[in-house]
Amino acid sequence: MIDWENKYKDQLNKLEKIKIDFHSFVKLAEESKLQYEVAKANSDLSNSHKNKFNNKLNETLVEAKKIEKIYLEILNEANLLREDYIKETKKILDDFQQMEIDCIEYVKNILKEYYDIQNQLHEKLNGDFEKKKKSIEEINAFNDIKDFVTQNSTNSLPPFKFDFIPYCSELPTRPIEYQGSSVEIVNNVKNFIFNSFITEIPDIEPDQQDIKNMTYVDDILNCAWEGKINDDDKKNVKLS
Repeated sequence: MIDWENKYKDQLNKLEKIKIDFHSFVKLAEESKLQYEVAKANSDLSNSHKNKFNNKLNETLVEAKKIEKIYLEILNEANLLREDYIKETKKILDDFQQMEIDCIEYVKNILKEYYDIQNQLHEKLNGDFEKKKKSIEEINAFNDIKDFVTQNSTNSLPPFKFDFIPYCSELPTRPIEYQGSSVEIVNNVKNFIFNSFITEIPDIEPDQQDIKNMTYVDDILNCAWEGKINDDDKKNVKLS
């Protein structure tokens, strides 16, 4: 396997692992915050005991923020490698296509030369040779490639850009008691977690390949809805 492809797949594995770690650490921070808020509301606990819960909360927050930073770094690296992956894959496919075109053109020229010689040696069979020459002349490398693509296309699109997956709280949303804590405490914990970690990364310039893919899909869907889809598009979306 090519080095850049190995590198891309390794990065995807790293991205999935760090996402799982990030969600686990934020869940621990959420649980620590809930425990601290319950302890703080318990008048029977001493301040030193409550401080232990607070210290644990601070420790889990620090670790969760560290993992969050690493997650974003790996996410950015994965998206950069994604661009290289698409570029290198396209280059290889273009090279294979050009090789096929060159091969077809070479065979075409050889066959043409062969029947030119045969025509000179067998003048009486000139008519038959002319027919064969005409068939050979009609060979078109680009049409052959187009037919091959039509018959063997996977209809797969380049991989879409990886999105940041924020942590989703599993605390209940309905007004019920949760592990001895009040609705107010649960809501405070959820708000704390929501405000402590980012829920989405800042907007960046749209990915041009993604826009192109989505525009193509939208055009086909609109044509299908209006009953105006052509035969080529039907083949592309496996409707025929």
